[in-house]
Amino acid sequence: MLPVSAPFHSALMRPAREGLAPELEETTFAAPEPPVVTNIDAQPVTTGEAARQALVRQIDGPVRWVESIRWMVDVGGVGTLLEIGPRAVLSGLIRRISPGVVAKSFSEPKGLEKYLAASGAGE
Repeated sequence: MLPVSAPFHSALMRPAREGLAPELEETTFAAPEPPVVTNIDAQPVTTGEAARQALVRQIDGPVRWVESIRWMVDVGGVGTLLEIGPRAVLSGLIRRISPGVVAKSFSEPKGLEKYLAASGAGE
């Protein structure tokens, strides 16, 4: 078990799921573009309804992080993964899971913008 600050993705989150699910049912979800690999199934979702269902289930379901990264790299052909947040935790995990992938971390928008401009990814 990981030392975390709250019971994320566990049965203790069931009340949160029960409270959030009806709200999500009333929300329109567009089909994700590009498809999103969910951490509950380690598979891509391509419809708004599938995205909604996965979002509800992952509140109290297990995280399949390693399988999700492997799917993106091995099946999905992803060669670069970008982490956006205050710390570079996930990019380090990604490099351990798939050593051949490029994993970059950005804590500030300017760094991400500069990287995207240099790589031509924003065009």
